[in-house]
Amino acid sequence: MATAPNRKLEADDSSGPVKAISQKELLVDETPHGADYRKLFAEESFMNEPVGILLHPTQDLSEIGIPVSVNGDRVYIIPNRKTIVKRKHVAQLMKARPDYIIHRSDDHNAPESDLNRMYRQSTSKYNFEILKDTSQGIAWFKELRTQYTK
Repeated sequence: MATAPNRKLEADDSSGPVKAISQKELLVDETPHGADYRKLFAEESFMNEPVGILLHPTQDLSEIGIPVSVNGDRVYIIPNRKTIVKRKHVAQLMKARPDYIIHRSDDHNAPESDLNRMYRQSTSKYNFEILKDTSQGIAWFKELRTQYTK
């Protein structure tokens, strides 16, 4: 009785054929024409400035620390404690707005009228106050608040 040779099954880790790539075939991230890097860097440094806040306690007792992430930069903000975080994290807190949809109707079979409508309400999930910020930062937060309270 002939036996098969002892073979090990392994993944093929070879690199395969190598192809020369010309400069025209390379994909390069190009910046848009006329991009103002000074403005982009100024905006980025503005969003990374420290801001002192006080996050008010929430109704949800399971949330000991509120996780806030911006592009992988995560911080935990503890309610009822003065905290210094970056402006971008405070902006995320302000943007956290759950939607509540309410149906008000006495007669569910009635056609759509003022008594049979869906009402949508959006409120801020986290209440906080800004304790320490620059005058430019306070003006920026007021502008952001008007955008999200419409």
